[in-house]
Amino acid sequence: MQHLSPEQFARLLQTSLFSDGVTRVVRPGGDGTISVNIVDLTAQEQGLARNALAEIARMTGLRFVETTARASITYLNDGDRAHTQSSASGSTISSSTIRIASERVGAGDGYGSFAFRTYMHETLHALGLGHPQDYGRVRDFSQSAIANDSWQMSILSYFDQDENTAIDATKAYNLTPMLADYLALSAMYGVTTMHVGATTYGVGSTAGGSLDQLASLGARAAFLLVDDGGIDHVNFSNTSAAQRIDLGPGAFSNVLGGIGNMHIAPGSVVENATGGGGADVILGNHVGNRLAGGDGNDLLEGRAGADALDGQGGDDRLSGGNGDDRMSGGSGNDQLRGGAGNDRLTDVSGTNLLDGEGGNDAITGGSGADTAIGGAGSDTLVGAGGNDNLSGGDGGDRLFGGEGGDVMRGGVGHDILIGGADDDRLYGDAGNDDLAAEGGRDLLDGGAGDDLLRGGIGADRFVFAAGHDRIRNFDRSADVIDLSGFAGLDRWADVSARLTQSGNHTLFQMNGHSLVIEWTRANTLDHTDFVW
Repeated sequence: MQHLSPEQFARLLQTSLFSDGVTRVVRPGGDGTISVNIVDLTAQEQGLARNALAEIARMTGLRFVETTARASITYLNDGDRAHTQSSASGSTISSSTIRIASERVGAGDGYGSFAFRTYMHETLHALGLGHPQDYGRVRDFSQSAIANDSWQMSILSYFDQDENTAIDATKAYNLTPMLADYLALSAMYGVTTMHVGATTYGVGSTAGGSLDQLASLGARAAFLLVDDGGIDHVNFSNTSAAQRIDLGPGAFSNVLGGIGNMHIAPGSVVENATGGGGADVILGNHVGNRLAGGDGNDLLEGRAGADALDGQGGDDRLSGGNGDDRMSGGSGNDQLRGGAGNDRLTDVSGTNLLDGEGGNDAITGGSGADTAIGGAGSDTLVGAGGNDNLSGGDGGDRLFGGEGGDVMRGGVGHDILIGGADDDRLYGDAGNDDLAAEGGRDLLDGGAGDDLLRGGIGADRFVFAAGHDRIRNFDRSADVIDLSGFAGLDRWADVSARLTQSGNHTLFQMNGHSLVIEWTRANTLDHTDFVW
């Protein structure tokens, strides 16, 4: 069993209608139209025929005109089956008669029915397309020579998606010609453009024709999207089913409760996608995408391009990928990862993980207890509300605690850490850092490097163990200096012996390290100002 490329599949459709393998087409008349006669059909059947012709016209640019006289394509409803008989001369199909028995059309059959699919199937025969293989001999998929022979690839297939055990798709009726049909029609009748402006598919559809029925048909519909321009949007927000929406050109997606029922044609670019109430997976493509998860615990991945990702409701996982991305987790406990590029990550509520990864990122937490990681690059992290854990990572970072008792780590690089109104812990780590306490009972630890530690309102603790640091705004009535990182300080006399006056400041020196306590007198400091 062979898996055919769409182009190989299309070639079979072009050459299999006639026994000699010659591709033949219907030639428009002098006025550029192809005549069709539907007078013998019931009103419902006429609607099916017109809608089938309209879908094919939209995909080919062919113009069909109705007549009550002799026509290039004549539709009848007698007999007990569906088949098409064509007459040809040279490379031209001179006339075709399509017979679709009325008993094959149920009450209310329209878009999303086997009857509509049948009208498109037989009309494609009348235009010169054949079956991908001989179904007189291949009566069951186990006998198939083609692994991907199903309605998912072509309306001309006899196998629905459930019957084909080699693909991941559920049974759904074709709303449009599928990819192999489109490629065959383009080769035979020329390429036309479709959906060149901003187009919405699904909820609020502006696509026209059968695609306007997507939102109401749900899992019953299988369709191909051919889009040649504009900023486009697939909106499947009206379902609670878990969906997998892949905007990659050539990709299959699981939408509206179906599996493998949406196919984006290679070369077509759809920019934006909105999920529904289920746990959705939404994947972008190589351009800037706007992806919205909706309710449910969603996974959004921007891939390449400058993307905007919004998790909305639920516990979501967002990944920006390459490009300068904007990401918002929405409500719920979310995980946001920026990837490469200069990204903006924000969240509203819940306990969240926000990781900028590469690039110079701007990260803002929400009202919950968030973990924010800058990663590589010069990042800006804002804790906002809640008891947050902020880590700058590599690069010169700026960290702002906001409300709540926050833990802040500058990481490698020259960092600026500013606490907030509550009791915060600020660690400069490596680099020459600037730490500011602001309100609350804060701990300031510069770590390695030459750091500036600035006290604020409240009883602050300044930790000094290495480098050449400065303490500013030291309040003897409330603050304390922690020297416990030095070995050999056993009593107050060991500390006071290392204190000297340097202008208006006190200088502490030990083992090649120094600490300046600004605007203090060495002879007024005592054991209550230090711990060791």
